[in-house]
Amino acid sequence: MQMRKFVLSIAWVTLLVALSGSGTAVAEGGKPTENAVKSAMIFNMIKFVDWPAEALANDAGTITVCVLGKGGLAGALDALQGEQLKGRKVVVRQIKQVADTGNCQVLVIGDVERRIVTTVIEQTRQLPLLTISDLPNFAQAGGVVGFVEQSGKIRFVINLSASAQHKVRIHSLLLKMARIVQDSQ
Repeated sequence: MQMRKFVLSIAWVTLLVALSGSGTAVAEGGKPTENAVKSAMIFNMIKFVDWPAEALANDAGTITVCVLGKGGLAGALDALQGEQLKGRKVVVRQIKQVADTGNCQVLVIGDVERRIVTTVIEQTRQLPLLTISDLPNFAQAGGVVGFVEQSGKIRFVINLSASAQHKVRIHSLLLKMARIVQDSQ
């Protein structure tokens, strides 16, 4: 089990190094920015998620990461454009409303008002989407994956009931690295 975590950690570091050389934002000292790290984490998370067949049926060999809202994380995701993942090309698309989530497999919610987050979660609850955000208490509010800072490091939490509602299956290796949370409702 420790070996798997080590191998996964090496993969994440390798991806961070590769992304930092391809235009991903880098802070002073040559270290990737917080948002670049989150972007790389999203890329790696997707490797450990399965969608129902119908969610990938009309996508022309792509995995589409839709971004709702603005902010640093939204911009950092541009580095994923065109990367290969699960034998598919990653497409990053900015959207303005929930109705635009057609053909999206991942929905990243950037800086938006709290009331909008609640609406997005309610409107997408039955769609096969991996919802991700770094907004406070996102996973507890019904999102699938939320980023949190813990002891100065970026971690993530997963809401299993939300992933079940979205019909996305998260592999056990990813679950072992996360803190599992419940809806706060």
